[in-house]
Amino acid sequence: MAASNPSAFREGIFISYRRDDARGASGRVWDWLRIGFGRERVFRDVASIGAGKWREKIDQALAASKACVAVIGRRWADGTNLPRLQDPTDMVRYALETALASGERQELTVVPLLVEEAQLQEIPTAALPPSLQPLLGEWNVLKLTESGWDDDTRRLIEAIAAATGLPVLPDLEEWLELVTGAERGMAAQAQGQAQGAPMGGQRGEQQVLAEMLRRVAEAPASERPGLKAAFEAMAAGDSLLAEDMFEREVEASERLIAAASQLQAAEQGKKAEAAKNVAQLAVMRGDLSKAVRYFELALAAVPGDLDVAMQLGYAWIAQGSLQKAGDTFGDVITRARERQEERFKAWGHNGQGDVRMAQGDGPGALEAYEAALAIGEGLAKRDPANTQWQVDVAVSCWKLGSLDALLPIPDRRELLQRGREILTTLKDAGKLQANQDWIGAFDQALADLA
Repeated sequence: MAASNPSAFREGIFISYRRDDARGASGRVWDWLRIGFGRERVFRDVASIGAGKWREKIDQALAASKACVAVIGRRWADGTNLPRLQDPTDMVRYALETALASGERQELTVVPLLVEEAQLQEIPTAALPPSLQPLLGEWNVLKLTESGWDDDTRRLIEAIAAATGLPVLPDLEEWLELVTGAERGMAAQAQGQAQGAPMGGQRGEQQVLAEMLRRVAEAPASERPGLKAAFEAMAAGDSLLAEDMFEREVEASERLIAAASQLQAAEQGKKAEAAKNVAQLAVMRGDLSKAVRYFELALAAVPGDLDVAMQLGYAWIAQGSLQKAGDTFGDVITRARERQEERFKAWGHNGQGDVRMAQGDGPGALEAYEAALAIGEGLAKRDPANTQWQVDVAVSCWKLGSLDALLPIPDRRELLQRGREILTTLKDAGKLQANQDWIGAFDQALADLA
């Protein structure tokens, strides 16, 4: 049955298929219909549907179509897919019901197409819902076979053109011949080059040809001459042009991936910095819940930012989440060790010491602070002129000197005096920032020990 007087605005071809039935064959049909009628005319159900409400997308595509090709393979109505066709909410059923209703109104032509050796007599037509039974009972069924693919494809395109009035592009016949020639040329080349090689190469040839065909279907007019040249060369047993084409694409893809990676890294960095600023301001306001949330967001954007991790750990302490704080500082120590960032390793130990103090684990705190001091002393000895490393030693001295009842008073006094001397020396040299002038705190602590 052919449609009569199709609406003027209808100029497309809709392909319906089931992904787990005839995905490969439907892809080849899609490619050849685009080569035959133009890439902008063919809508492939599922593949072309995009975002949005699928019923609306299908309705819109079918309303703009003159033909609906229903690709039917051997699994289209098997034990798995027949129940799906019996489900009124199934996407494939809905598309075919809509197409058949339009066909009854003579708005489009429905083309049931058997592929992958599917046999009409093996399809349980009587078990299909009544709304789908006209598909195989009233519309002329066509076949595409592997052995006669070229001729069957030609007949399919001619049948659609005759039923719909859609014009076939003038170079279709040339492409059919080019692809057939390329298939023979590549098969001969592979046979000549792979004597004694393991089986399986034929699948690789088929995949390359399928990808080349897909490129023809999707290519703008400006790219078709280069593709024709590649097919002609393959027909002659020379695959270098095709190889070069894919090689250039690899290089182009690598450039795009590198650029995209750089852009993504830059955006992640900006996101992390903004989130960190939000968190720090939230800390100043005392909104610890928000601070934690945004420190975590910053750390998720840039997982290796140990400075943010330290701030998150102290936000956890302030919030009273000591286990999470301990885990965070432990992760800082692990990462710092892997990256040989000794300063962050010392900071992580100090953080763990603060957690253990808050938990009432004095001996654990002492062990952590001593580990931090040992690292700080090693760094300061390595570079005595490094102000930050000197300050770190002073901080560790302060933490150890504040451990009541865990260290003898003379030891605590010695640590506090040492820390004070470091800060005094740095202050006299003009190397302390305003927020690092803690000499008064050391003086008070020493006075308390007197």
